[in-house]
Amino acid sequence: MDFAKMDERVVLIQYTESPDTYGQPTQTTSAIATVWAMVHEMTGKEVMNADQPVGVKPHVVTIRHRTDLDRLAHLTRADGTKLNFASIVKSDTRKDFLELACTEDT
Repeated sequence: MDFAKMDERVVLIQYTESPDTYGQPTQTTSAIATVWAMVHEMTGKEVMNADQPVGVKPHVVTIRHRTDLDRLAHLTRADGTKLNFASIVKSDTRKDFLELACTEDT
């Protein structure tokens, strides 16, 4: 992996649950890190959701290895685009990088 290709800053955002004033769980988001990433946009496709066509743009995002991410997290690009995680894959055996398969709803 060429580090020079990691040329975009992204913010990793994790969902957390905390109790509200009545003790009920409330889901909030918090930024856990701003990291360098290589973002590769794939060819878009259309899927059906509730019998309506919805555009989906898949992305593959490569970042340095982290242990604090799960599939419920997402990231935000510098232009404000939100990418939802579909899967998290270790891209090498030394655990140097993670490849995040993401989708951007259009």
